[in-house]
Amino acid sequence: MYWRRPLTRMEMALSAAVVAVVMAVFLGRLLDYMELAERSNMETTVSYINSGINTGLAYDMLEGRPVNIAAGLKRNPFELARMSPVNFLGEVSGRDLASLEKGSWTYDRMSNELIYLPKLRRGLHTEDPYGAIRFRLVQAKNKSHYMLVPTSAYTWE
Repeated sequence: MYWRRPLTRMEMALSAAVVAVVMAVFLGRLLDYMELAERSNMETTVSYINSGINTGLAYDMLEGRPVNIAAGLKRNPFELARMSPVNFLGEVSGRDLASLEKGSWTYDRMSNELIYLPKLRRGLHTEDPYGAIRFRLVQAKNKSHYMLVPTSAYTWE
């Protein structure tokens, strides 16, 4: 009976090689999907910030409160949006980025930039020396609302 005999060394090696190849492909794909999820989370957070800031701005206008859009450009976007995600580390200076936890948001008051430090960066190409993605709050073309825009070019495939 064939199935009751012990495996030869060649059969064991072949089986181990097949399992190793399948695991390597699976783990590579898993990392790709984890990175895609992180990128989607970052983009969703930027969208929530934009929506939160502009909703608050519209609410203030409807309430008749004075709105100084130029002064808001120097404030932390999370403050303006009245939100704070769990991975927001607060405000830091730009030179402290290397010691911060990856997968976190921070705000650099010196440069007025919102910074995201990605955890997975296999498909990320950015000009930042720390591998960070930086955003700045700008006034929209019609000068009635704010928008977060990247300050340096990046591609995240």
